[in-house]
Amino acid sequence: MKFRKRDYLLAPIYLYQAHQIKRTAISLPEPNGERIGTTTVQSAGQSLKLMIIGDSAGAGVGVAHQDDAALGRIIHHLSAHIADFSFGTIEWQLHATTGHTSLDILKNLQNINDTAIDYVIISVGVNDVVKKTSEAAWRQAITSMVQMIDAKFGARQVYFLSLPPMQLMPSLPYPLNHFLGYQAKRLDRLLYQSCEMLPKATYLADEFDKAALDSHQMFAKDGFHPSAITYDIWSRTIAQAIYQDLMRDQHRFSQSASSHQNTTSTRLNNAT
Repeated sequence: MKFRKRDYLLAPIYLYQAHQIKRTAISLPEPNGERIGTTTVQSAGQSLKLMIIGDSAGAGVGVAHQDDAALGRIIHHLSAHIADFSFGTIEWQLHATTGHTSLDILKNLQNINDTAIDYVIISVGVNDVVKKTSEAAWRQAITSMVQMIDAKFGARQVYFLSLPPMQLMPSLPYPLNHFLGYQAKRLDRLLYQSCEMLPKATYLADEFDKAALDSHQMFAKDGFHPSAITYDIWSRTIAQAIYQDLMRDQHRFSQSASSHQNTTSTRLNNAT
């Protein structure tokens, strides 16, 4: 965490405001709903395997049921996309817990059974801002997550969505909101830079501003966690990214098959 000169001057106010928030904040539970299951997309085909890991946003805090959280909305939007491919089902699992930092997520990953997973989505960062994770520890955690996911699950790709605009959270008073917003932007830049250096990691840029949401639409009634609208925006972004990855793979396969066919045809022509 990096402090500016004015942050040292405002530190007593930040501490007071943080203490007040702890006393008065609305505590929302994690939503109801299954965390492991299979969704049928069409009658025949192989299975696309999906995993979500992370913090309270990954768990869906802010809505009442997983159907309206990231898990449910990703499955909903992805089902429409993958009908164009040879997938018959989506196998999904959710491993996310309120309060988890990047280090907690790493520990959680160690406890998940090894299994083949196609795509992993990670929600992380807000708790690292609140709990003052250092920039070095943050970079190392991101890299270690991707490496562990590759080793344990052989995932095709790991998706990180950008950190939310914490300065807009209605539950955070001024000037604390601007302090935390500044720290979130710093970790977000480091997240982007880390993903750029990791072939299997993809950073998905902030879609919230593009949706032109105001802060009360963007956040749940606690003024801190995502709203149902935000979860849906986030999920559309992720589903579209997975669809594009599948399209690239299909295009590469088609090119490879065409190249092989042309080579075989040339050899036959030369033989005659």
